Amino acid sequence: MGTHIKIERLMKYLYLPIEIITRELESKLLLAVGAANQGWLVVLGKKTYYYSNVRKLPRGVFIIKSAVPSELSYLKEVRNAGHRIVCLDEEGVVTFPEFIGNDVRFSKATLEQLDRIYTWGSAQRKILLDQYPTEADKLRVTGNPRLDLWRGLSEVIFAERVSQIKEVYGEYVLIPTSFGIGNNFMKEVASGLSHTLAASGRTSDDIRDFMEGQAEQNAIVFREYIDVLPALLIKHFNVKFIIRPHPSESSEPYEKLAKNFKNLSVVYDGAVAPWIHAAKCVFHFKSTTSIEAYYAKKPTITYIPPLPTCMDRYELPIPNIFSSVCRSRESLFKAFEIVLTNQDLPLGMCERDRSFVSEWIEPEAAVSCTERILEELDFLKVEHVRPERLPRSARADWIGLVKVVASILKRTVSRRHRDYFKIASKYGHHKFGGLSEVDVEAIVKIIEESIKGTSTIRVTRLSSEVISVATDDSQC
Repeated sequence: MGTHIKIERLMKYLYLPIEIITRELESKLLLAVGAANQGWLVVLGKKTYYYSNVRKLPRGVFIIKSAVPSELSYLKEVRNAGHRIVCLDEEGVVTFPEFIGNDVRFSKATLEQLDRIYTWGSAQRKILLDQYPTEADKLRVTGNPRLDLWRGLSEVIFAERVSQIKEVYGEYVLIPTSFGIGNNFMKEVASGLSHTLAASGRTSDDIRDFMEGQAEQNAIVFREYIDVLPALLIKHFNVKFIIRPHPSESSEPYEKLAKNFKNLSVVYDGAVAPWIHAAKCVFHFKSTTSIEAYYAKKPTITYIPPLPTCMDRYELPIPNIFSSVCRSRESLFKAFEIVLTNQDLPLGMCERDRSFVSEWIEPEAAVSCTERILEELDFLKVEHVRPERLPRSARADWIGLVKVVASILKRTVSRRHRDYFKIASKYGHHKFGGLSEVDVEAIVKIIEESIKGTSTIRVTRLSSEVISVATDDSQC
């Protein structure tokens, strides 16, 4: 693999920053391979690479995963450097309508910096259109490449990994948790709610109250899951359970629980897809994995314990529709009895539910979500004639800077703030641990074969955290 790329002909550039690698890598690679086949040179990697090099990179198109108010200054910097910006909201399907606008996921100021907003379905587009009618021309319903994976490609990509997991763990129940507020990774120095509020803009009192109520519900249900799991583990002592903590969560409470039960493991390893495909069933709370499990034809259980009726507004309909909903411990234990004795678990999805889902998740069509996005992107391309060279990774610069900053902090900043920066750094590494050369090339090869591309794709490493994807004749 090369150490840099030199471009000697007309080129168009696509930049794909990744925040959470276990969630975004495969879908970003699917988009990258498709784009490379259409003549794009794609740069894919950790967000900090783009922060440092935004003015050094050839003008191109950025596809970002969010446009929250706290990112406004970064969006302006990208825009001022001559790039175009598209937002493909990774969290736009299993979320509250209240969070899509209202200065939470988007604000008027961040939308003004964007050239396009690609939505998961018509419902997300309608919410944005109602709140920000002046941005109507930027809204496009495309779906998300993750849908293309869920609808069949992930089974192909991860076939070997699924076999390996089954060989090691055998039959198991997968518990992909989603208590990022009640059990936040950085809870030692800041609450999950404080992170949500910090990322948001000047929200109204009503939205802030909604956030606080939703955070309270998340914390209550987290404690109930911790309380009910021992009973499940004892009742089904001969069944393996695997907890996969959400990337935003601390694994500590689950590891503490696992010490007391031989049939419980805590595993956070790679993409969740192969773990779903290898599982007997999936047990979750308000998780996007419910959709993925549905497409993988896995029985899916969610438990919503008895709560005050005022908390009904904090339920999310999409995960419930894709799951067998249990509202008491008794019904939960019964659902597990059904699944673990190989009986069919009632799903209960009615025609009205299907109609609702089709508004939030773009229905499957002859043209894939990836193809729709690529078609839209071509209208935004910025091409270069003169030779361009991509900058090296910012890693060396960041290491030097971090040492200087650390020295200053040690002398001038309180212990509490030093602890915050230490845990924040650990959290960043947890979300993006690096790009495996072998894994990336293997996935790219499978994608190439699946989409029947006409060109040979080459992956070039710029650092341990950044790669480029392009056709052979685009590189030298």
